[in-house]
Amino acid sequence: MIRVISLGAGVQSSALLLMALEGRFGDRPDYAVFADTQWEPKATYQWLLKLCGVEYEQVPDSKSPRFRTIPGLYRGGAARFPTHVVTNGSVRDSALRAAVGGEERGDGRFTTMPVYLRNPDGSAGMGRRQCTDEFNLAPLRRFFRELGATHLDPVESWIGISTDEAHRMKPSLVRYAVNRYPLLERGLSREDCANYLLDRMGEVAPKSSCVGCPFKSDPSWARLRTESPEEFADAVDVDRRIRHARDLRAEQYLHRSLIPLGDIAEFRHERQARMFFDEFGNECEGVCGV
Repeated sequence: MIRVISLGAGVQSSALLLMALEGRFGDRPDYAVFADTQWEPKATYQWLLKLCGVEYEQVPDSKSPRFRTIPGLYRGGAARFPTHVVTNGSVRDSALRAAVGGEERGDGRFTTMPVYLRNPDGSAGMGRRQCTDEFNLAPLRRFFRELGATHLDPVESWIGISTDEAHRMKPSLVRYAVNRYPLLERGLSREDCANYLLDRMGEVAPKSSCVGCPFKSDPSWARLRTESPEEFADAVDVDRRIRHARDLRAEQYLHRSLIPLGDIAEFRHERQARMFFDEFGNECEGVCGV
């Protein structure tokens, strides 16, 4: 059986990769695969460079600094392990293709992200959650099939979910892949993974999520605005441009308050935000943010 680590480049999956190479889970993985949404924070791409030697580049003709990994195979970095980069395009561009405003003409569909909706009657809702499937799972599954995976000989997909997020553990939805959760097998928490990375790498991986992910907690939005104002400005721009879509009567927002992202003067305190919001708990198949 071929074993593949789903590398989200967050704390848990980064620790999972390095621990696996030390033999902590018995079986050794054959590959690590990073699915690039092409809207990861610059800090994530810098971490990938340090961890796996994965290169990244600025997207040309962009009004704000956006980065994407260069698809290929890498063996450098601290891991020194075959790391493949796969992509299904840009989740940001997909969201903007749905926009209508000014001279922009959308393609008439919801954004692929789970945006928040204000309906004409004033009620709130949430858009369809397609980004995980289209930009994380689809390219990973394509890679599995390229490896020759079938229902008779499935790939074992290692996912970095820790004990404090055990509710995110789900079975694979395809017959040619079987999910495995090595961190849970060893009873390791996110804090355990962070401490391990600090000892092993001298720093902890940055939080993994797209720049404009609607699942961001308020503390995450606040950190983005403070620590990466150019990327926050990009998210503000996308939030403004997705407000209306052809044939969709509801307004679309990146923030659950249904307030334009750039108009939010102060985000909720971390403790208060956690009372109302679980950043990735309901995310499909539990592959985002790890």
